[in-house]
Amino acid sequence: MGVSLQRQHTSAGLAYHRCGPSQAAVSLVLVHGVGLRLESWLPQIEALSQRYDVIALDLPGHGASARLTDTRPRLGAYAEALVEGLAELCPQPFYLIGHSLGALITLEFAARWPERLLGFTALSAIYQRDEAARQAVMARAEALQHAAEQGQVADPEPTLQRWFGHANTPDLERWASECRTWLTQADGQGSALGYAQAYHTFARQYGPAPEQVAQLTTPCLFATGALDPNSTPAMSQALARAAPQGQALVLQGAAHMAQLTHSADLLKGLSAHLDTIVNTNQSAALGAGLHT
Repeated sequence: MGVSLQRQHTSAGLAYHRCGPSQAAVSLVLVHGVGLRLESWLPQIEALSQRYDVIALDLPGHGASARLTDTRPRLGAYAEALVEGLAELCPQPFYLIGHSLGALITLEFAARWPERLLGFTALSAIYQRDEAARQAVMARAEALQHAAEQGQVADPEPTLQRWFGHANTPDLERWASECRTWLTQADGQGSALGYAQAYHTFARQYGPAPEQVAQLTTPCLFATGALDPNSTPAMSQALARAAPQGQALVLQGAAHMAQLTHSADLLKGLSAHLDTIVNTNQSAALGAGLHT
């Protein structure tokens, strides 16, 4: 497959790919998971850019984006990098979509800058992760860090087995091969330090605090694969119950990489959520116009 999309950079070094109608009324921002890059959203980029202004980002230390300077960055540091870059790229409110670590960054963004968002989707988020699970993820983070410090990349096969162990079609096998390349090439320049940084950030998380979720003010969709053992359906359903305008979507037959393995099902749920938000905003704008 070997897909590589053209990139530009913000003034702070955040890499992005932008496409879609120049006069699109709504912008969508896509944020990938740890160890990946913006091409992990390829099915969504191709479909959603028919209607929306789509901005897909490389997280700091991934793809073509510069690393964060802190070797143990806070989750908020990634959100701050996004808000800085998006102030430059998309000053108007937009719809944010994040996967895995990107989902946690999305939730942090929504809690701190709700006025910047029309709504958001958190795909494969964690919530109230137990200590045993966190310790297992921390062990993987330490292995990644050790390998990166030796100028190496940790063996991706255990990760790919969790993501694609059920892969039994040529299409799924191609996506597994693509992810293997992303995980082993890290930032595209032979350094896995950005990947290790991000994994440490992810490993330290239990998920957003319940009181933080209860204060989210924007419409939100929490989606996950029915077969995802770490970002479980129960987590997404609990998040949806806790958020004032939350909805849950469980993708049957999918595991952690639903945006690649079950893209049509995810797009159907995303499109329905987006349609509701777009229609609500258009009605509000029409009503405001009628009263001016």
